[in-house]
Amino acid sequence: MLFPSWAVRSDVLDYCAGVATSPDPDNPDSVLRQIEDSKARERTVDERLDPYSGRYFPQETRTESLAMLMRNERAVEKIIRMRTWSMLGERCGMTNETAEVAFDKWREMQRR
Repeated sequence: MLFPSWAVRSDVLDYCAGVATSPDPDNPDSVLRQIEDSKARERTVDERLDPYSGRYFPQETRTESLAMLMRNERAVEKIIRMRTWSMLGERCGMTNETAEVAFDKWREMQRR
């Protein structure tokens, strides 16, 4: 019961990560970012007069934000799996293999 739910969640995270890292042609902010980038390249920097004039902080694109969100979700999922696996190990006296190893073995058996 545990591994099938992990598999579904892994598939969803993989799909979302694929969407998050693919190019976004409909991003309304991409034109604005290109304009900001070109202005930053044209800007004259004199750090003696203004020490902050060289700073440029581009705004994150939607794909970058989504990719960061998916990395965070994967980290949370890993923590949840490790904790769940350790609780099962404590209560059921299971083997000492990690959650990832056990899940990978289960997935390999499902592919056969």
